[in-house]
Amino acid sequence: MPRRKPKKASSRKKTLALEQKGHTNARTKRRAKEGAKPKKADRQLRRMYVPTSRGKVPATIRGSKQASQLGRYLATVGNFLHTGKKDGLSEFEGVVIAGHILITDPETLSALAQAGALQLEDIYAASGTSE
Repeated sequence: MPRRKPKKASSRKKTLALEQKGHTNARTKRRAKEGAKPKKADRQLRRMYVPTSRGKVPATIRGSKQASQLGRYLATVGNFLHTGKKDGLSEFEGVVIAGHILITDPETLSALAQAGALQLEDIYAASGTSE
């Protein structure tokens, strides 16, 4: 078994001080005390519904930035359907998420909503649904 390098004196003192206070894992507690460094975005996969001309389709979204963008789009579509205001839709013109172009045509969105193919209540798909 390889030998570890000895700890620095200052690090050892901090660890001992924390252990004396009753912390069972002083190294973890010290890291927690220093604070975690937040990231701008993650790269996690999420199964979310993307509205298409055929209705909502489950798709794999990679990263929090794309998931947030899709969430803003769905909120804008919901706002359009409730109020009729088209101003926010132009922001998403030509945007592609998970291989699907986001629909920004007001007539198409209204027709999909009237047909019942555009339900905005559930945005996350079950993990087992196929794409």
